[in-house]
Amino acid sequence: MEGICKISGAGPGRVYVYGMTIADRKVDFLSIIAYVEQYDEETGRWNSVNAWRRDTYETEYLDWRKILSIERGKSYRIHCEHLAGDDYPYESVFSVSETFLAK
Repeated sequence: MEGICKISGAGPGRVYVYGMTIADRKVDFLSIIAYVEQYDEETGRWNSVNAWRRDTYETEYLDWRKILSIERGKSYRIHCEHLAGDDYPYESVFSVSETFLAK
């Protein structure tokens, strides 16, 4: 299984986020759990500001994309958990995007 996520600019105060999960074969269940995070300069930590999940069944491919409003002048990233399999517990991998500075 493979998973990726990306973040990029979509205009002033907006970002485009994307995630994809690909299984090695057709599986009963595929999922992406995505977290958009904002960097807090005071604490040096990433804080979740948005999250969602998308599931699908009987396939080997899942992707999604969204445009979100964000606070300008802040740094953002997205990280995802990608799940795939026929039986629980599912196989999982994680992906993290590069940091994006919102202008």
